[in-house]
Amino acid sequence: MPTPLANQRLRLYDSDELDDVLFEGHSLLRTCAYLAQLGARRVYTAVLEDRHVCQQPIHADIVVVHRQVATGDIVECNEPPCETEFCIDVVRHGAAR
Repeated sequence: MPTPLANQRLRLYDSDELDDVLFEGHSLLRTCAYLAQLGARRVYTAVLEDRHVCQQPIHADIVVVHRQVATGDIVECNEPPCETEFCIDVVRHGAAR
C-alpha cells in the first residue's frame, strides 16, 4: 500500500512545482508552503504564463510566457496529455467563443 504524501518527508530533496497560470498567486503560495511543511529543502517553481498581477509574496523561477491581460480575461492553457496539442489562449471577457 502506498504511503500518503502527508506522511512522507522531503528533507533531503529539492522539489519542483509546475502551475499553468500565475495570476494572484494563492495556489502557488499554498502549494509551496505545503511542500516546505513536508520538509522540502528548496521548491523551484515554474509556470506556463505569468500575468504579472500576483498579490502574494511569491514568484515563478521559470516562466514560459510573460503577458499582461485585462483582469476579466481568462487565460486557458491546454497541455498534453489532457489535450491533443499545447496552446495558451486568452479568452476576452464578454467575447463570444
